[in-house]
Amino acid sequence: MADEKDELKDKTAEDEASDGKHPATQHGKTEGDTKGKGRTNASNHGKANRRKWMPVIMAVCGIAVGAIGGIGVYSLTHVDKPVSITEISADDAKNVVVARYMYDGKSHDVTAQDMLDALGTNATKKDDGNYAMPSADTAITVARNKIIMAECDKQGITVSDDELNSYMETSYGTTDMSEVAKEYNVDEQTIKNGVDKSARSHKLYLKVTGTTDDGAPEMPASDEDTKELGEYILGLLGDNWDNDKGTWANTNSDYYDTLGADFDPSAATQDQAQAVYQLASQHYQENYTNAYFKWSDYVNGLMSKCTIDIYTLGSNQ
Repeated sequence: MADEKDELKDKTAEDEASDGKHPATQHGKTEGDTKGKGRTNASNHGKANRRKWMPVIMAVCGIAVGAIGGIGVYSLTHVDKPVSITEISADDAKNVVVARYMYDGKSHDVTAQDMLDALGTNATKKDDGNYAMPSADTAITVARNKIIMAECDKQGITVSDDELNSYMETSYGTTDMSEVAKEYNVDEQTIKNGVDKSARSHKLYLKVTGTTDDGAPEMPASDEDTKELGEYILGLLGDNWDNDKGTWANTNSDYYDTLGADFDPSAATQDQAQAVYQLASQHYQENYTNAYFKWSDYVNGLMSKCTIDIYTLGSNQ
């Protein structure tokens, strides 16, 4: 085995965000910050992006393939003469060890089947029934996902049926496993296992970053009346407003500076609603960015403890 080791660093926040591969692209309000409890787009997000996000089920971890943060910093070693395979059969895929990684003092294999599952077999299946051999990058993704799941196990992170259904509805617009399985031509158990692991990794993400599942704020409708505008604004003000007393609870916020001490929800205007929307959107983006880097640092810390040996390379990539 060669002594050569290459240190690979994580992708930038811009790379991950543009790929749509990070949990924070769906979530991002930080608990304890100036957040609102009003209208957001979280409930509508899943249906609009269901097809885009479906690889998460095959990746079993994160919000999409490679979704668990940057690749991280780890030690990568190639054998002297790695085997190059263009395609592989379904039977052989289960037995071919593509890579082996060391983590927490234990050795773990990555098989060709692990890689095919991560990408989705339909994405790599060829006309002759065999599968195109994924690249070494996919083996790294698989190892990273397995390490994340190991951390979930270590911290006792599980999801209840209600949490799983909520995650499915928010992310994919449905809770019907059979419907998703039929649409993507995979068996229902594969879908169930993948979504369960994805939901667990997402729960770890929320724990690490301190974020919630609140979506980005929606713009106020142009035809809302004064009462609706007032309710909209109060929803975004959240804990900054004392509903029982009908006055400000926090006079040190930018919401207070924008609306003023004499703000009256019963006389709210469209201009005020737009101003609060702009502030709420700014907070959401700031929290998303902070969460992204916090998660990336966490994953990079895990990956710094990992050594990966690559044995088989896909020559078709």
